[in-house]
Amino acid sequence: MAGQFIFQGLSTFCQLSNQTISNRLIQFYSSQYVSVSVTPLQVLQSQTQAFISQFISSMTNDFSLSLLTIRETTQ
Repeated sequence: MAGQFIFQGLSTFCQLSNQTISNRLIQFYSSQYVSVSVTPLQVLQSQTQAFISQFISSMTNDFSLSLLTIRETTQ
């Protein structure tokens, strides 16, 4: 019986992970980079890395908040 609850929890955890990633990827893919002039390669790389870091941070925060909400409502 306990095994069933463990697998239900694992399934919910996986669904939450997939949904969080999907939501953030939609936002990430809808972002555009526009510049009025040619951007130097180093600047472009730096801005791209910052954008990716922000994406990862936002996704991590969303996931942590979801887990915290689940934890608080189930205890």
